Amino acid sequence: MRLFLIATILGALVALFIIGPTRPVDETAGASNRRRWPQQLGLIAAFSVLSLVLACSFQRKLLYHPSADGDFAPTGTAVPIEPVELLAEDGVKIHGWYLPPGGDADPRTRPAVVYFHGNAGNITHRRPLVVDLAANGRAHVLIIDYRGFGKSEGTPTEAGLYRDALAAYDWLAARDDVDPARMVVFGRSLGGGVATEVAVQRKPAGLVLESTFTSIADMARIVVGIPVGWLVVDRFDSIEKAPRIGCPVLHIHGDADEVIPYELGTRLHAAIKTPKRLVTVPRGHHNDTPAIAGESYRRVLFDFVDACARGEAAAALADGDPAGARQP
Repeated sequence: MRLFLIATILGALVALFIIGPTRPVDETAGASNRRRWPQQLGLIAAFSVLSLVLACSFQRKLLYHPSADGDFAPTGTAVPIEPVELLAEDGVKIHGWYLPPGGDADPRTRPAVVYFHGNAGNITHRRPLVVDLAANGRAHVLIIDYRGFGKSEGTPTEAGLYRDALAAYDWLAARDDVDPARMVVFGRSLGGGVATEVAVQRKPAGLVLESTFTSIADMARIVVGIPVGWLVVDRFDSIEKAPRIGCPVLHIHGDADEVIPYELGTRLHAAIKTPKRLVTVPRGHHNDTPAIAGESYRRVLFDFVDACARGEAAAALADGDPAGARQP
């Protein structure tokens, strides 16, 4: 609504500039003047709509950076990668990968992780992580490309990404070899905003957030230097939703994050009411927390995911910090 009002004002100003200054009314041409007003109002409405469309389009160009490049049919991985096609609630076709759990255990006893990536690239750039999570974390893994990313149809929007994510969660939960009570949602960067929405809308056993924000409005304030949140179209307001998360949360953030400041991570963490743990990676930047933390990253992640499958996630969060990481 706020953006609509701004667009209406801008549209009115543009339209009035084109119409020109108001002339004295010629009373002898009253009918003609009356006929002009509907045209002028129509011009104002047209430019208002145009301003709104341009504002939305510009913001989304800055927020989303999809790519269609990559190896979408990899071979020789530690676990097989199966391409999947999902249908979002609004009919958009979403492409992703499903990876079965490694090991010989009954698959219904294993955790099932839905992974939501950041705002750039596509699923092919996250292959090492999801393969490791399936093969060595012994988990079912589903990763999707949001609409407009990779091989998925459509154009990215906040509402659209939520539809894609819920379709992914429901698809994995409906598999015969998956126990829905052992589901874990994992979101990184922009994917943290998506994962938070899913955790509120569904009831997973656990939520993993990594290098994510409070809201896009807060990010915009940091980038621009002044409060501009009221102009933001796709808000991903995780801090507003955080108190409604109903599952244990493992939260990972590097204290040298140059994209999403660590301070936003701590603010988001403080708003979560369920059992939680913030693992701070010293000297960790936005894209290198796994590399900086090393084996401790994998251990704390795998331990939490496995604990979710056993119904012991809350207890696992209190077991202490991994080597090379700290709590603030």
